[in-house]
Amino acid sequence: MKADAGQAKKRISISKSGGCGTVTLGAALLLALPSCVKVSEPAGPPPPDLSRCTRVEIRYRPSILEYVFPNVSERENLLSPAELQYLQSLKTIVSTNREQIKALARKIALGSCYEPGKGAIGVPFTFYVVCYQNGERLTPFTIVGSDTVATEDGQWFRYRQDVDLLATLHALTPQIRPFQWRMTCAGRLGGLRANLSLFLRDTGAYPAPNKWCDAIAQVHRTWQDDEEDISRSFKCPSAGRGRSHYAMNPHCEPNTPSDTVLFFETKAGWNQHGGPELFTFDNHDPRGGCVKLNDGTVKFIRTEEELAQLRWK
Repeated sequence: MKADAGQAKKRISISKSGGCGTVTLGAALLLALPSCVKVSEPAGPPPPDLSRCTRVEIRYRPSILEYVFPNVSERENLLSPAELQYLQSLKTIVSTNREQIKALARKIALGSCYEPGKGAIGVPFTFYVVCYQNGERLTPFTIVGSDTVATEDGQWFRYRQDVDLLATLHALTPQIRPFQWRMTCAGRLGGLRANLSLFLRDTGAYPAPNKWCDAIAQVHRTWQDDEEDISRSFKCPSAGRGRSHYAMNPHCEPNTPSDTVLFFETKAGWNQHGGPELFTFDNHDPRGGCVKLNDGTVKFIRTEEELAQLRWK
């Protein structure tokens, strides 16, 4: 997930020490990462050992709000004031789930020690992880981006993409899952509109409402997109089973006002089209649903009153 250019980040300065390099945490506002990677010979020390861990503290920097909703305008359109305040205040999450901690330990153990080169690049997010065995504090470390771990004693570890450290962290933080799903749902509506724009460029019009899913899926295939990715793009991640959880407003055309509803959430179906009568509040918890306006704005609608205030024609 990309972060705003203005998002606060930390600096890690690097000095070489031994086979895998030494990392010193500083107080500046950038995060230094290797501009090149040299795998050490021999392999160097192993990754942090979490086998004794019984409790994990995960500290989001600067907060969970910036991680899940990096774009300020998206926060305003998708979060209520109370939700905004909650996510800003939720900086540390604690988990004692043994199975999920074991899963994290297995993933962390797969890292390969490497020697970082000099240089600095921006990194969208970091997670400071502290593990405990009962009251004993074990080795803390920082997860940098999605594939790097830096320990406090100065070692760097790189992880393959298929290890997926972030998915393991998400399993330890169920408190933020509904907000992640909401953000993903909004992103998928954005993807539908992007492909609709390609269809418009080629044909000069939006597709027929009773064939809009077929038309957008064909645009995907024109770009040789993977069928699994195509299928996923029509689904709200929190809505359960179904081929598509979105409908098109047949009264929305390229030249209709920019605040007209274009796409909106509905029950499962395919090529669904219609008006507010098809909208559902039940795909999300807390209750609500996303709408995509003709200008590309996505809003999260929570009440019948908010739904009635939208432009449908």
